[in-house]
Amino acid sequence: MADYLKAREQGCPIAGVRYEDLVAEPEATLRKVFQHCGIPLSLVARGLPAMGRYSQKGSPFDQQRVRKYAKDQSTYELNEKHQQDLKILCQATGIPDLLVNDVLPGTL
Repeated sequence: MADYLKAREQGCPIAGVRYEDLVAEPEATLRKVFQHCGIPLSLVARGLPAMGRYSQKGSPFDQQRVRKYAKDQSTYELNEKHQQDLKILCQATGIPDLLVNDVLPGTL
């Protein structure tokens, strides 16, 4: 993330996309990505089917796999210690506090 912010500061035309936006509004978000990349918007319909596939399926990050092995569902929530650790990590790496600002500059 720090590299992303540094690249933007140096004028690199890089843009971010929030996962939540991809899930909530896949077509609108894909249109923004295509527009940013200079890809004809007429091709959005061809790209939409990829938005319906779960990219983590079968990986160690697959939520079905994680839930299967998790004993306590509360492990998915950030408790106070997790939040404090995240705040320290953000400060140490020079990135914005993700608990306060989850939308970085340049997010489409």
